[in-house]
Amino acid sequence: MASAFKAAYSVAGAGLMLVGFGFILAGIASLFPSFGMTLLGLVLDIVGLVLFFIEWSRFKSEERRLSAYGVGLYILAAIVSFFTGAFLLTINFTTHSLFHSASGPAGAVLQAVGYAFFGILLYLAFLLFPYGFARKEEKTMLLVGFIGGLIVSLILNPIAIGGGLYNITNISPLEGLVTDIVSLIFGVSYIVIGNNVRIRG
Repeated sequence: MASAFKAAYSVAGAGLMLVGFGFILAGIASLFPSFGMTLLGLVLDIVGLVLFFIEWSRFKSEERRLSAYGVGLYILAAIVSFFTGAFLLTINFTTHSLFHSASGPAGAVLQAVGYAFFGILLYLAFLLFPYGFARKEEKTMLLVGFIGGLIVSLILNPIAIGGGLYNITNISPLEGLVTDIVSLIFGVSYIVIGNNVRIRG
């Protein structure tokens, strides 16, 4: 009953829908590589976020808080990704320069741990950003996407890194496929939530 009394945010809802379409285009572009589609998805995400924050002042406290957590976690994930990449470059440069050999297991462990943290933060950001606006069914969809993201970050990614290091197995295609499916799940979730936010009364 409480959800029936929530205000409609027509502009913010449209913004969430655009972000959702951006997710879907990202997943499709990964399955069928296309620079144009990737660029269009990025543009939709940016425009969608701008529209979303236009109505920020009208949001309820929980909606603001969870959206802010989502943005904060996304920024933190970007920082983790940057420093993980920087550390990997430093290790590879140092080992190649001093010992003329690759960093090997040390670099692989750092990569796996760094990108695991990155993935957890990133998918948690995707979960929380629209969570305050979601109904029960929509929250379930978001949680399914989040769990899929955890599987990618904590299981498939480390296996892919270890397998690539020791030439045991190549699980990268499976990791990419699951990542694309997760993007599609989040995309559909954002579109449904955005549409309901846009028209609810």
